[in-house]
Amino acid sequence: GGAGPAPSTPWTKPVYRLAVVGIEFEDIKHNAKIPLKEWEAALFSKGTYTKKNATGQEVLGSLNDYFLDQSYGAFHIEGRVFDWVKGSKKRSDYSQGTGTSNRGAVASEAIEKLLARDGKDVLKDFDGVFVIYAGASIATNRGAIYYPHAGTLSIQGKRLPYMMSFEGGEKMATLRAFCREFAYLLGLPELAARTENAGSEGVGAWCLMGGAMEDRPQALCAWSKEHLGWLKPAVIDPTVKQKMILSPVSSAKTQCVKVLVRPDGSEYFLLENRTKTGFDQNLPGEGLLIWRIVNNRPVLEESHGIEGSAGPRSLPELIPYPSKANNSFTPITTPSSRSARGGGLPVHITEIRKLPDRRITFHVGYEYQ
Repeated sequence: GGAGPAPSTPWTKPVYRLAVVGIEFEDIKHNAKIPLKEWEAALFSKGTYTKKNATGQEVLGSLNDYFLDQSYGAFHIEGRVFDWVKGSKKRSDYSQGTGTSNRGAVASEAIEKLLARDGKDVLKDFDGVFVIYAGASIATNRGAIYYPHAGTLSIQGKRLPYMMSFEGGEKMATLRAFCREFAYLLGLPELAARTENAGSEGVGAWCLMGGAMEDRPQALCAWSKEHLGWLKPAVIDPTVKQKMILSPVSSAKTQCVKVLVRPDGSEYFLLENRTKTGFDQNLPGEGLLIWRIVNNRPVLEESHGIEGSAGPRSLPELIPYPSKANNSFTPITTPSSRSARGGGLPVHITEIRKLPDRRITFHVGYEYQ
């Protein structure tokens, strides 16, 4: 049936079981140089997917490696790669229109063919399905049928979460091609600045869900990790004076600070120390990121002080604190720590400094330096 939206409630179980099926077409077959075991390694292996893939691209770890890393070992992905199924048409014959009713057509056919060939119960132990379409990526508009995406399908009267991306044709798709789609299956939202994401300035290069990435997918932002229960920030009252030190957030799930703007937690700041290590090695800069969480969505407070929609895209290396523009974040700095809704607790984060060992120190609650 027609495709519905991706799941919106955060996934809380320690494992996700992913079924994988590729679909080839009358005119475009899958690349025989990429065996099923290569897809198994790319998606489910642990710590062993390195060097080059079957078509010679540099490998940056598996999908499982990425999410094990982001969850501090609390979550992993397992699954099975089924043999390719054959679609009934040429690849271009599946309508190129946008809209969810049509968007699931290729994925639906792939799953129906799989059930017909391998048995109607073959998916019963899986949490979702990854459908890979044969050939290179088709550059289409967002919302079009071949644009990588995630959603739900009605299969045998049940809602089945699915994601779809491309095989890659001559060159096998790398981690970035399916990492963010899988994050949608976990219930994470789009955090890029897009027309359908009203009012959002986007999170730019600072989160996988922001979409601006090179071949190596960057880490999830502190809010995304907190949303999935992987990060356990220390909750602090901004009116209590304290001096704090944060190690890089990649080092431990407790290395994050939550500063309440409202005592009920409906608005708060998340502070994380991001460094160019691991999946974050291509970040534009490093330092303390200050995220304002309001309406259960993150907004980045840029150290450079350029306000508005240009903020996340201007001078990205000067977004983390401290920068030459700012080493404090208070009600009277730009950007300001004042509540987005008026009132709220006064937040003074001052004396933000980097230590030689990459830790960051700062003061909370000191109104005057």
